[in-house]
Amino acid sequence: MTNAVLRVRAALSRAVRAGVREDMSREDGRRIRLQNALALLGIVMSCVGHFGTGRPLDPELLVHLLVTVGGLAAVFALHVRGRPRDAALAFHGTLMTSILMGSWTIGLDYGNFFLLILAAALPFLLFPTREQTAALGTALAASICLAVLVYGWDLDGDLARRVALYGPYQYLHQAMLVAVILLVGYGSRSFNALAEDDLELERAKSERLLRSVFPEEIGRRLQAGEQEIAERHGDASVLFCRVIGLDRPAEGQTSEAYLARLHSVIAAIDRRCAEFGAEKIKTTGTNFVAAAGLPVYRPDHAEVLVAMALALRDEFAATPGIAVRIGVNSGPVVAGVIGQVRPIYDLWGDTVNTAQRMEMHGTAGEVHVSPLTFAKINHRFECSGRESVEIKGKGAMKTYFVRGARKAGRSP
Repeated sequence: MTNAVLRVRAALSRAVRAGVREDMSREDGRRIRLQNALALLGIVMSCVGHFGTGRPLDPELLVHLLVTVGGLAAVFALHVRGRPRDAALAFHGTLMTSILMGSWTIGLDYGNFFLLILAAALPFLLFPTREQTAALGTALAASICLAVLVYGWDLDGDLARRVALYGPYQYLHQAMLVAVILLVGYGSRSFNALAEDDLELERAKSERLLRSVFPEEIGRRLQAGEQEIAERHGDASVLFCRVIGLDRPAEGQTSEAYLARLHSVIAAIDRRCAEFGAEKIKTTGTNFVAAAGLPVYRPDHAEVLVAMALALRDEFAATPGIAVRIGVNSGPVVAGVIGQVRPIYDLWGDTVNTAQRMEMHGTAGEVHVSPLTFAKINHRFECSGRESVEIKGKGAMKTYFVRGARKAGRSP
């Protein structure tokens, strides 16, 4: 029994989610699920109501049932084919057709014509905000059908009595009912549109914040719900940059002025990262870390970082009192997101440590690279070798200063 219930629940869940794709917005997915659920409910109610009439073999009632069930089943098929607008039109058209046919075959005493009130309000839920014309048109069509059915179509032979009893006021009452339906529906739609706009604005703010804190690819994965991100990149480059001259406020300089200058320097480095396509990893005091080749691989990662380093060197060479000391290294890197309250994207591994050593053992105003990076950029940049440098944890290492871009025609 339990397995049967689970299978039924799974089947209902699949039916309700028919046509919902991962790449669509939450609002569109919610609207499709609502339409599918209403269509499923309508099929069940139509079948139950058909047998509840006591005339299940009546040809007119059978045609009515087939039209209703067929039209509502088309809603699922249209959603699966990626046509939500047609699905909404099919649902609404089937609903009105079923009500009119029911009033014809059963009569007004059955009371199903009151469902036209629901049919006049539903379009504001079934159609997205961008489908304003379709929502208003279908709601107006349902309202007109209600007016015609109750006050213009003498199905029960009582129209003359109602006209004599209420006179022209019956049409005024019906017009007021239609107006209330349309106003309430349109008003709720307007409030819903405002809520969607606010939600979209907050979503955009959240996305901008993620992009400012994490690389775009990592931010997208976090937003999709991924919680643990840890990857090993077999080939990437890491840059360490130390801003010299801003370790502390100058004599007589206010804290505000010092922070403003530090902000302008870091902002300039951020702009260079965006210009060259490098990933900003973190800023600590006057130290800046960037990388290329991760989280998305690019074969020219070493060239990207060295080109950016030369641009930073030249930019700050013209700034009095400030210089940069830059180190670059290439190799395998472990990268991932750590922390829960204030998560950060960071790098680990020997490649990162050596890049930091390149900066520490470098010279102000110079771009200092390791042998691994030199091998990747020597075809494009002119470099000069140094005497062996004693690198902590590495021993003696021959390193290089990058002088600039290699001129055309000059081979390594």
